[in-house]
Amino acid sequence: MFKMIVKEYSQVMKVLPVIMITQTLNLLSAILQPIVEQQTQISEEQFEKILVYCIAWGCAGLFETEDREKFHKFLESKNAPMPLTQASKSIDKETIFDYKFDIETN
Repeated sequence: MFKMIVKEYSQVMKVLPVIMITQTLNLLSAILQPIVEQQTQISEEQFEKILVYCIAWGCAGLFETEDREKFHKFLESKNAPMPLTQASKSIDKETIFDYKFDIETN
């Protein structure tokens, strides 16, 4: 995936793949921290949505707008669990980057 990111997308600021991984894991840790502190469990589906959200921001957060849309379409093509509902699909150019993850509403 990182080779594809370097070859096919343009970033506002160039970063090494290790930084993308670090950012993804930091974001994942921050989102999961309250869940761990409350000693609650989440479903596999919730975890997958959180992980895809973290990958999107950790790896593609520095992309230009057009490339964010392209990355969103890439995630959809891989059947990644996306936060979009049927109603929101009618809005042009809405991507995973237009959302925040709320563990209560999934």
